[in-house]
Amino acid sequence: MVKEESQPEGKRIDMVGTACFGFGLFALLMSLNLASDFGWASVGTLSGVALAIVSFSVFYWLEKRGKPNALISLDVAKNRELPSALVIAALGAPAFFATLLMLQQFLQKALSLGAQEAGIFMLPMMSALAIVSFAAGPIYDRIGAKLSVS
Repeated sequence: MVKEESQPEGKRIDMVGTACFGFGLFALLMSLNLASDFGWASVGTLSGVALAIVSFSVFYWLEKRGKPNALISLDVAKNRELPSALVIAALGAPAFFATLLMLQQFLQKALSLGAQEAGIFMLPMMSALAIVSFAAGPIYDRIGAKLSVS
């Protein structure tokens, strides 16, 4: 049998922060989803966005107090390298996934390959990505963050 683990002393889950963030995210995504049916200026869409803003504001206020059990520590925002890393990730991830999607479309539509043939065509690229992803962790641990991304 597996022993039941308890929370370490003083480390409790921030339930109020989790609820505020979850509700804000739900309200925002629901508003964006319903906007296509009812319009961006509809009462439902605008009130959902307003609820999301209020919920995220309460979440920020709660997390700003700096409790030890905060869901997101706002001290990470003091790191000067964080904004550039977030911008790079925000630009890189969509470009990567768009490339994968568009390459499949190109192979199937322009080159008239079937789905299986297009998948086999992409197999070397995906294999290389898998191998590099397994090697990246030990390299990062050995030489550090700055050298591994430069």
